[in-house]
Amino acid sequence: MAHDHTRRTLLGGAGLIGVGIIAPLSAMPPANRHHSWLKERASLLAYANSLDSDSPAMDAACDGLARLEKRILETPAANAAEARAKLRLPVALDGEGMMLTGNDAAALLIDIAPFLSLEG
Repeated sequence: MAHDHTRRTLLGGAGLIGVGIIAPLSAMPPANRHHSWLKERASLLAYANSLDSDSPAMDAACDGLARLEKRILETPAANAAEARAKLRLPVALDGEGMMLTGNDAAALLIDIAPFLSLEG
C-alpha cells in the first residue's frame, strides 16, 4: 500500500503547525521567534527520528530542519532572549554529532555580541 506523504500530512502529522508557518515573521513578537523555531526544530527532529532513513518523508523532514536552522542563524537577534535562544542551536547540533561551520559560528557570535555582558 503506497503512502502519500505531502508537506501538509508531514507537518500536520508531526503537530508542527508552528507560528513560523501560519503567521508572517513580522507578526511574531521578537522575544519569541528564535525560541519558537527551536521548539519547532525539536519536534521535527523527533518526528524525523521516527522515520525510515530512506523514505521521502525523511527527505522532507531533513529539508525542513535545514530551513529552520537557516532561519535561526540568519535572523538577527532582537534582544538578549533571542541571543540566548540562538546560542542553543549549536549546543543542540553538538548533541546530535554535528556542528556549525566556522563562518556560521562567527556570524552567530557577531550577531549576539551586543547582548553579551562582561559584567559579573
